[in-house]
Amino acid sequence: MFPFFYFLTPLLALAIGTYTDFKKRIIPNTLTYGMIVTGLGMHALESMLANDWNIFGITLTVTAATFMGAYVLYKIGVWAGGDVKLFTGIAAFNPFNPAFFPLQFNYTLALNNENLFGVFPLPIYPFTLFLFSVFSTLPYTALLGLNALRSNQRARTAFMETIKKAAYHGIAWGLVITGFTVLLQKLGMDSLLLIPLLLITGLLTSQQKIFIGLAVVLGVAGFAINGTAAVGTLALLVIGIFALECALGAFGLARKFVLRKTIPVKELKEGDILVDTWIERQGSFIAWKGIDLEKVLKHVKANTLAQALEELRPPKGNVTADPHNAGGLSEEQVKKLQHAAQNEKMPRAVEVKLTAPFAPAVLIAYVITNTIGDALWIALY
Repeated sequence: MFPFFYFLTPLLALAIGTYTDFKKRIIPNTLTYGMIVTGLGMHALESMLANDWNIFGITLTVTAATFMGAYVLYKIGVWAGGDVKLFTGIAAFNPFNPAFFPLQFNYTLALNNENLFGVFPLPIYPFTLFLFSVFSTLPYTALLGLNALRSNQRARTAFMETIKKAAYHGIAWGLVITGFTVLLQKLGMDSLLLIPLLLITGLLTSQQKIFIGLAVVLGVAGFAINGTAAVGTLALLVIGIFALECALGAFGLARKFVLRKTIPVKELKEGDILVDTWIERQGSFIAWKGIDLEKVLKHVKANTLAQALEELRPPKGNVTADPHNAGGLSEEQVKKLQHAAQNEKMPRAVEVKLTAPFAPAVLIAYVITNTIGDALWIALY
């Protein structure tokens, strides 16, 4: 009974959430809070019947961890409040991957004597679902970005820079990963050591000459040890990294050139999300575009840490409109901004965000992960 309930209830909730997200761009609180309460309640009941409170303890821990991780994404402006509660609700039902279809229809795919469509033994399903949800949104949003290339010169210029960087990263990181992989295999060492090696190498990327030199040395070593394996690995990595970075670049173009529009301040309405942070200072309103990482890094490299810290702080004043507030503008904030624009205390037009519905991507990801199980983690592990 419980496996069916844990799979079908979030599926139904996601279907409803997809409809409301398309229709009204909201996911109802009654739906998300209901999922959280019902999921935790059912796991408490299962624990009581099985006389094993580890079931409830794991679920409660994963639900809390999911909420905290999702809340961070909300605070940095990646997610809306409804997305946070939606993922928390799914975690309350499924700390582990339900892998509903492989388990119910008993189909498998063997890889190194392991069932690729099985369930990974760690309760990381919310993170798995997040990854697949991101990839589910990427193609649609990336297509919007690519469409902007036809009519926007700035978008074309930005994308050409993305292509150059993607080619550089694909070749350089391809050589690094190929070299380390072949060396670890040659030495008979655990392939998981690749992760800390890549993290350490990542610290060298700011020193371009050293990084490129290391990439060449590792690439040559990989080809010298096992040329056949190195060729195949390098080709896959170069193509994969290049394609992924170009797709992410197109996604960024959509966010910058498509998923926003300029409207008169007098047309603002409750719930609109502005692109910039608007700060009231001495009776006037100024726009803060957020932290400029390039400027921060320049100050850090120049050892001018005081200026770097200054770049991290917003201008002094009272924040009137915060783009990280997923609920958007309140009625009071709208009136305040309109009054300021009317009295020429701020521009008469502002940029607002156009958000793509996220619930449909989560629904797609939920179906995929329940079709292939934890194939991603089992293949990597």
